[in-house]
Amino acid sequence: MSKNLFQDNVNVSHTPFCRFSGLVMERQFYLFSHQIPAMKKICCSLLFVIVMMPSILRAQKISEETVKMGKQSAACFVAAIKHEKDDVQAALIAELEKAGLKKAKKKKKFYRMMGVEWPSVSSGKLDLYYKVSGKRHKSKIYFVASKGYDNYITNANDAGAASAINAFLSGINAAVEHNIEIKNKEAEVQQMNEKLEKEKQDMKKAEENKRKKEKELEEMKKK
Repeated sequence: MSKNLFQDNVNVSHTPFCRFSGLVMERQFYLFSHQIPAMKKICCSLLFVIVMMPSILRAQKISEETVKMGKQSAACFVAAIKHEKDDVQAALIAELEKAGLKKAKKKKKFYRMMGVEWPSVSSGKLDLYYKVSGKRHKSKIYFVASKGYDNYITNANDAGAASAINAFLSGINAAVEHNIEIKNKEAEVQQMNEKLEKEKQDMKKAEENKRKKEKELEEMKKK
């Protein structure tokens, strides 16, 4: 009797319904296991967007406009950057100096460098003009490059040079943020130094107080 029951149980596991249920479970597991990599990619992409969003929102937009320089109108590249004017100007000057472009002189609101060499932009000499305007966290760089007189560089007349200037201006935002990070880190270090100095002074006072108490104790024992 027990033998027949055991055989019946074995036979039940091989019924069409059980085989169908097993196939359904295998199919669901297969689909789920193949969805995991895709889900990981989606999560990683979302995480990247969240992390980079502040930089994306602050990144500059570069356009070509016309600007007044004295009585003349000049074609100019304009980079809008969501940072303080002073920070943007400091970064711009530093990046120009890295390119070997130094000692700009200010005249009529624009800084000027006349007859300079900038091989990454042009094989000939250039006249460069720039200024930074803005307030709070909204600044604009106005950048003019001329091959002489009113021969101003634009995307229409020299796409290669215009592209190089655009690339240069595109790097200013990252330079500003790097400088800000350095300033913040320097402030943290300064704060730590001040804290350590205070702790040293507190320790010195504690040691002086301890010696005073020890001296009072010795005098009390002598009485």
